[in-house]
Amino acid sequence: MMRLAAPEWLILLPVIMAIGWRWPVLGLGQPLRALCLGLGLLVLVRPEMRLRSEGLDLWVLVDRSASAADAMARNLTEWETLLARSMSPDDRLVFVDYSDVPVVRGEGTGEFAGSTQHTRTALAVEYALAQLDRGRVSRLLALTDGYSTEPLGGIGERLQAEGVRLDTRTVTLPDAVDYAVDGIVLPTKALPGEPFLIEAEISGSPDGDVPYEVRRGGGLLTRGTAAVRGGTAVLRFTDRIRAGGAHRYEIRLTPAQDGRSGNNAAENWIEIATGPRVLLVTAYADDPLESSLRALGLEVETITDAGTLDPGRLAGAKAVILNNVPASEVSGDFLASLDFFVRSQGGGLLMVGGKTSFGSGGYFASAIDELLPVSMELRTEHRQLAVAMAIVMDRSGSMSAGVSGGMTKMDLANEGA
Repeated sequence: MMRLAAPEWLILLPVIMAIGWRWPVLGLGQPLRALCLGLGLLVLVRPEMRLRSEGLDLWVLVDRSASAADAMARNLTEWETLLARSMSPDDRLVFVDYSDVPVVRGEGTGEFAGSTQHTRTALAVEYALAQLDRGRVSRLLALTDGYSTEPLGGIGERLQAEGVRLDTRTVTLPDAVDYAVDGIVLPTKALPGEPFLIEAEISGSPDGDVPYEVRRGGGLLTRGTAAVRGGTAVLRFTDRIRAGGAHRYEIRLTPAQDGRSGNNAAENWIEIATGPRVLLVTAYADDPLESSLRALGLEVETITDAGTLDPGRLAGAKAVILNNVPASEVSGDFLASLDFFVRSQGGGLLMVGGKTSFGSGGYFASAIDELLPVSMELRTEHRQLAVAMAIVMDRSGSMSAGVSGGMTKMDLANEGA
């Protein structure tokens, strides 16, 4: 279909015809001049052709997570009714229920069967964009409490590239119980054994005592209750770390009732700056490598439980040694970070050991396979047990000469063969 964006310029058509009739000397009836005038008028009226069909596809993304369940129960039916009433005959309305996974309503049993402990808004947007009909104008509407449990980075660029607009309608309960950790403040660096202050800001309502836990590197450091008064509370405590590297602190609220569990935790990192340090990951309690390295004046951090490794351990390290530790015991994140540690930061990597190292330790096709100058592929040794041999015998006249024992040279050659 074609339409004119500025049809008012068509009024010039009778004017041009009148001028051409009144002043023939202008030659407006000549083919070339008439064509130029026609093209100019065509530019002014701005003809537009619709490449997509009539109507609008509205994809409604409905948050079915536990944090939004109560607010959705109060408003969703009314919103669905209003959307259905506002549709024209050419419009299409599609509901996508999502929490941990997105599901188009009507494709399943009618009840959302996914886990309600996540709010994967980015996944729901990606799912809807993948289902769009490129021949129709589409638009997204997200009905959510606004708390996503996954990063939303890159969604704006993807929507802009697709030319699709996303509208949001946040749902909240005016009297909902909700507590949140707004952030953790701590120094970015500290020396080994140096005490430092950690502050955490907590907000929420209603006022009360909220239980919390503080963890460092996954292990419980302390727990207590935060007194929320006037909607806010501040936690302050000190700590000191003697081991070098980067260490992760996490504060998690554990209230008995909370409308949005996704904002109950926050984390931050601190680096303990030390001198040249070697990270020794070993399967032995008394590894002789440790004493040998210390005798060279190096600081050695020995890890016997490879499952506790995280990328933060690489901060400040000059080299990593894996001594007879199988790949199954080392976290995938730590192995993946070794590539950046070696190639970009110039760190050293040494693997030693026996049956639980290299290919037999499961490092073939791992993240560090390409870093080591040996092949991790296990090859079966093949030994050739058969041989083909050709013996050339001299049968000239001299071979018939006699030797001691009543034999000839030929007899000796035959015996040797």
